[in-house]
This record gives sequence, C-alpha cells and structure tokens, in this order.
Amino acid sequence: MTNPDHLKIAGMFRDEAAAAAFRADCGSLNGHRLDTHVCALSDIRPGSQRLAASDVLLLDVDPTDAGQLTDLAAVLEAFADKPVIATAPQPSVQDIRRLLHLGVVDVLPQPHGADDLDAALRQAMRAHQAPRGAAALRRGRKIAFLKAAGGVGATTLAVQSGCLLVEERRRQTVPTACLLDFDIQQGAAGLHLDLPPCEQLAGLVGAPDRMDDALLEGLLAHHASGLGVLTAPPRIMPLETLDPTFVSAVIDTAARVKDHVLIDLPSAWTDWKLVALQSADMVLLVTELTVPSVRNARMQLDTLAEQGLADLPVTIVANRYCRRVAGSVAIANAEKALDRPIRYRVRNDWATVSEAINQGVALRHIKRRSKVEKSLRQLVDGVVRQPVQPRAEPKLSADTHMMLEVR
Repeated sequence: MTNPDHLKIAGMFRDEAAAAAFRADCGSLNGHRLDTHVCALSDIRPGSQRLAASDVLLLDVDPTDAGQLTDLAAVLEAFADKPVIATAPQPSVQDIRRLLHLGVVDVLPQPHGADDLDAALRQAMRAHQAPRGAAALRRGRKIAFLKAAGGVGATTLAVQSGCLLVEERRRQTVPTACLLDFDIQQGAAGLHLDLPPCEQLAGLVGAPDRMDDALLEGLLAHHASGLGVLTAPPRIMPLETLDPTFVSAVIDTAARVKDHVLIDLPSAWTDWKLVALQSADMVLLVTELTVPSVRNARMQLDTLAEQGLADLPVTIVANRYCRRVAGSVAIANAEKALDRPIRYRVRNDWATVSEAINQGVALRHIKRRSKVEKSLRQLVDGVVRQPVQPRAEPKLSADTHMMLEVR
C-alpha cells in the first residue's frame, strides 16, 4: 500500500510561472516528491509513463474554460485508477462544483501552502484506497431537506423519514440510515429524538482529513429506532465555522457506510450549503401552502438557478396539508407560482406530531396508522427509497412576479 506520507506527485502546470509558484508556496512538501511539468491538458497522453508511475496527479486547470474542462475529463478517463487533484487560481464555488462533478477528488486553490497540499493529498489517498467493485457501488442515497423558510417543518420530516427507514425490524436486512443536522445555529433534530448535542463537532471542522468511518460512527448519537444522528453542537456557532471541505468529507463518509443519508440544512445560504446540495441525489424543498411560504419556496428555486444548480433534482413537498382550509393557497395556484409540480403532501396533524417531538419518538408510537404517518410513508417510499430517475423539470419562468389566490 502506498505510504500517504511519501507520495509521488505528478504536477502538470499551464506555464512555468505557475509551477515555480507552486514549488515556492509548498516548500518541503512534507516528505512528498513532486515532479512538475509544463504542458497543456490536451497534450497529456494516456500512455504517459511519468503519470503512470505517480501516486497522485495534480493538474493546473482553468475551470471557466470549457475546452480545458473537456480535456480534464479525458485525462480523468485515461487515468481512472489515479486520484486527481485540480488546482486553480481562486476558484469560485461554481468552479469547485464543476471540477468535483467531473470527478477530481479535491480542488486546491492558488495560492496555497504545504498544509493545504497535505490535506488534499490525504483526501486523494482516502478516495484511492476506498473499496472498489461491488462495495464501491453500494453508496448511500443522499437526500437534502431544503426549507422554504424557517418553521415549515422540514426538520420534522427529516427526523420522521429517518425513523421510517430503519423501523422495519421484521425484515432480514434493515436499511442503515443517518441524519446529518448541519443547521448549527437552530438545529433541532437531536431535540426531536431526545439525543445529546455533538460536543466534538467544532473541534473537528479544521481537520477534514481525520474524517473516516470509525470517527463518523463515534460522532453519531443513536436513537432507539436505530437512526444515527449527527446532532447540532450545544452552543450556537457562526455558520462560517463549517466549510465546504469538511461538509463534503462528512457527507462522503456517511454515504460510504450508510444506505440512506438525510441532510438537514439551515435556511441561510452559505458556500458549504451549496456544496451539500450539489452532493445530494435528491433535494426535498419543503413548503407550506401559504402565500409567504410559497413565495419563499420560489425564491429558493431562483437562488438555486442563480448559483448554477438549476439541474438539481428537486421535489416539492407541501407540509401540514389540509383540504379545504380557509386562507391556504390552492395546489394549482402554488404549482403555477413555482413552475413545478407539488409531488407530495404531508397531512396536517399538529397534535400527533407535537406529542412525538415532546416524547422523542417516531409517529407510530403516538398514533398508529395516522394520516400524517401514511402520507409521510408515501414520501419515503416514493423518493427516499427509490433511485432517482433522470427527468426534465419545468423551467422557471423569467417573470418572478407572483399572484397567489387564497381560498
């Protein structure tokens, strides 16, 4: 096995100035050996002995250049057995997303130092040494819960969906699932299940390379249902405490060891929230059928489009749904305003849900076969359990002005 502390790195740079700057910034390379070359990505050949003999490829790329992205994809295909790190001058979140989507294991911004390189190399070796073949194909489904606004009940849906996933004890194989509560300021998943807060989270943010299967399992608080929850910290933390690298490491590790990974996100928009959404196999946008909530849901969709994430598979969920309630927005009007269908409606049962939260249990322990549990089970069976089928979603209208009628 390759020693992660003494790696052979093949660095391909666009010009000598970039190569020299990299060597100067990274100093001694912490025991690694760097072999630098100046060439275009299009000049890299599949049979290159220099690259074949290396442990890691470090490729200098302009993520805003479509031609270079095409060349990078060809290199990734030609050297599929090598972990590839991309490096670029001050890449934006969208740039990082494009590069990760192509298949690089990490993105190293320029300028950078030896510590940055060391963290990227350890991420590369974790990806390289991860189980391949059948084991690698068994990656958990990642479902992100996106709030139209605070208070719409997205955390409740995430918590109770997780309980439904793991409750079927009569089956020989019970799906494993975990819930990652990244709402580090208002996170309530732990409170919903009477679980302790995660004391260690703040101390681990600066060391994403430490994240592995055993550490993640140690961080999870386990509910009696069998659901593992990464609870929010006991004290309010600035949202900037988390960063894209750490959030990606947690999600990737969870997806490697769990069948289902549920991700509860804050209402506020951050760089790492965009990364978490991009990693998801499905995004559930939770709203209520009120004028403010539907308007906020539309704003969330517009923000996704503005951030280059319009292609994400988003399913709209109407929570606390009740037929023929005065003051609510009709489904047809809400769908017109959102330019998307509302695929699922979770029935309103305030008393049952509130009692489940207060006791820290699944809905079925309060009232079996309730309408809210039945509608939530339809959501879980229809979205969370099932593979995402590629489909064309309706495009968002260019006119953001909405007229919503209420009953």
